[in-house]
Amino acid sequence: MKRLHSLVGGLAAGVLLLQPLTALALDGADVERAAPDRVTISWRGDDPVDVYVSNRPDASIAAARLLTRADVRGVFIVERMGPARPYFILKDQRDGSLVRVAERLLPLERGSNFRDVGGYPAAEANTSAGD
Repeated sequence: MKRLHSLVGGLAAGVLLLQPLTALALDGADVERAAPDRVTISWRGDDPVDVYVSNRPDASIAAARLLTRADVRGVFIVERMGPARPYFILKDQRDGSLVRVAERLLPLERGSNFRDVGGYPAAEANTSAGD
Protein backbone atom coordinates (compact mmCIF):
# COMPACT_ATOMS: atom_id res chain seq x y z
CA MET A 1 0.00 0.00 0.00
CA LYS A 2 2.88 2.32 0.86
CA ARG A 3 4.38 1.63 -2.53
CA LEU A 4 1.08 2.53 -4.27
CA HIS A 5 0.97 5.89 -2.46
CA SER A 6 4.56 6.59 -3.55
CA LEU A 7 3.67 5.75 -7.14
CA VAL A 8 0.54 7.93 -7.10
CA GLY A 9 2.47 10.78 -5.46
CA GLY A 10 5.22 10.49 -8.06
CA LEU A 11 2.72 10.58 -10.91
CA ALA A 12 0.98 13.61 -9.42
CA ALA A 13 4.32 15.41 -9.08
CA GLY A 14 5.15 14.52 -12.68
CA VAL A 15 1.86 15.98 -13.88
CA LEU A 16 2.54 19.18 -11.96
CA LEU A 17 6.01 19.43 -13.48
CA LEU A 18 4.61 19.00 -16.98
CA GLN A 19 1.91 21.62 -16.44
CA PRO A 20 4.16 24.60 -17.32
CA LEU A 21 5.09 22.91 -20.60
CA THR A 22 1.51 22.98 -21.80
CA ALA A 23 1.23 26.63 -20.77
CA LEU A 24 4.15 27.38 -23.09
CA ALA A 25 2.46 25.92 -26.18
CA LEU A 26 2.51 29.46 -27.62
CA ASP A 27 5.95 30.94 -27.02
CA GLY A 28 8.31 33.67 -28.15
CA ALA A 29 5.66 36.18 -29.23
CA ASP A 30 7.11 39.47 -30.47
CA VAL A 31 6.04 42.58 -32.37
CA GLU A 32 8.50 44.56 -34.48
CA ARG A 33 8.11 47.57 -36.74
CA ALA A 34 8.79 46.39 -40.30
CA ALA A 35 8.19 49.83 -41.86
CA PRO A 36 6.75 53.15 -40.64
CA ASP A 37 3.22 51.91 -41.39
CA ARG A 38 3.63 48.17 -40.76
CA VAL A 39 4.27 45.86 -37.80
CA THR A 40 5.17 42.18 -37.86
CA ILE A 41 3.81 39.82 -35.20
CA SER A 42 5.74 36.59 -34.77
CA TRP A 43 5.46 33.59 -32.44
CA ARG A 44 6.62 30.02 -31.99
CA GLY A 45 4.29 27.10 -31.53
CA ASP A 46 2.86 24.10 -33.32
CA ASP A 47 -0.82 24.92 -32.87
CA PRO A 48 -3.05 27.17 -34.97
CA VAL A 49 -3.25 30.69 -33.54
CA ASP A 50 -5.94 33.37 -33.70
CA VAL A 51 -4.53 36.92 -33.77
CA TYR A 52 -6.59 39.80 -32.36
CA VAL A 53 -5.84 43.53 -32.12
CA SER A 54 -7.06 46.21 -29.73
CA ASN A 55 -6.11 49.75 -28.78
CA ARG A 56 -6.11 48.76 -25.07
CA PRO A 57 -3.55 46.50 -23.39
CA ASP A 58 -6.18 44.94 -21.10
CA ALA A 59 -8.87 44.34 -23.73
CA SER A 60 -10.83 41.11 -23.66
CA ILE A 61 -11.12 38.86 -26.70
CA ALA A 62 -14.71 40.04 -27.11
CA ALA A 63 -13.57 43.67 -27.30
CA ALA A 64 -10.67 42.98 -29.68
CA ARG A 65 -10.87 42.66 -33.46
CA LEU A 66 -9.93 39.35 -35.10
CA LEU A 67 -7.15 39.75 -37.68
CA THR A 68 -6.53 36.13 -38.65
CA ARG A 69 -7.91 32.76 -37.57
CA ALA A 70 -6.02 29.45 -37.26
CA ASP A 71 -2.72 30.89 -38.50
CA VAL A 72 0.07 28.29 -38.43
CA ARG A 73 2.79 30.28 -40.19
CA GLY A 74 4.12 31.92 -37.02
CA VAL A 75 4.18 35.38 -38.54
CA PHE A 76 1.52 37.95 -39.43
CA ILE A 77 2.05 41.42 -40.93
CA VAL A 78 -0.34 44.24 -40.06
CA GLU A 79 -0.65 47.61 -41.72
CA ARG A 80 -0.54 50.21 -38.95
CA MET A 81 -4.02 51.51 -38.13
CA GLY A 82 -3.86 55.17 -37.11
CA PRO A 83 -1.87 56.82 -34.37
CA ALA A 84 -3.02 54.58 -31.49
CA ARG A 85 -0.58 51.93 -30.27
CA PRO A 86 -1.86 48.46 -31.26
CA TYR A 87 -1.95 45.67 -28.68
CA PHE A 88 -2.20 42.10 -29.91
CA ILE A 89 -3.72 39.00 -28.34
CA LEU A 90 -2.60 35.60 -29.59
CA LYS A 91 -4.92 32.72 -28.77
CA ASP A 92 -3.70 29.15 -29.05
CA GLN A 93 -6.61 27.21 -30.60
CA ARG A 94 -5.63 23.90 -29.00
CA ASP A 95 -5.42 24.89 -25.35
CA GLY A 96 -7.05 28.34 -25.39
CA SER A 97 -4.04 30.04 -23.79
CA LEU A 98 -3.61 33.76 -24.44
CA VAL A 99 -0.46 35.79 -24.97
CA ARG A 100 -0.60 39.58 -25.04
CA VAL A 101 2.11 41.42 -26.92
CA ALA A 102 2.81 44.91 -28.24
CA GLU A 103 5.63 46.74 -29.93
CA ARG A 104 8.30 47.43 -27.31
CA LEU A 105 10.09 50.25 -29.12
CA LEU A 106 8.11 53.43 -29.50
CA PRO A 107 9.05 55.51 -32.53
CA LEU A 108 9.64 59.13 -31.55
CA GLU A 109 10.09 61.90 -34.08
CA ARG A 110 10.75 64.37 -31.27
CA GLY A 111 11.25 63.66 -27.62
CA SER A 112 12.38 66.76 -25.82
CA ASN A 113 10.52 65.81 -22.62
CA PHE A 114 10.25 62.06 -22.09
CA ARG A 115 7.46 62.55 -19.52
CA ASP A 116 5.23 63.42 -22.50
CA VAL A 117 5.36 59.75 -23.59
CA GLY A 118 4.31 58.27 -20.26
CA GLY A 119 1.86 60.96 -19.21
CA TYR A 120 3.81 61.88 -16.07
CA PRO A 121 2.84 65.30 -14.74
CA ALA A 122 5.47 68.02 -14.65
CA ALA A 123 5.94 70.53 -11.82
CA GLU A 124 3.07 72.91 -11.13
CA ALA A 125 2.90 75.77 -13.63
CA ASN A 126 2.56 78.37 -10.86
CA THR A 127 5.69 77.26 -8.97
CA SER A 128 8.57 79.71 -9.37
CA ALA A 129 12.14 78.56 -9.98
CA GLY A 130 13.36 80.13 -6.72
CA ASP A 131 11.13 77.97 -4.44
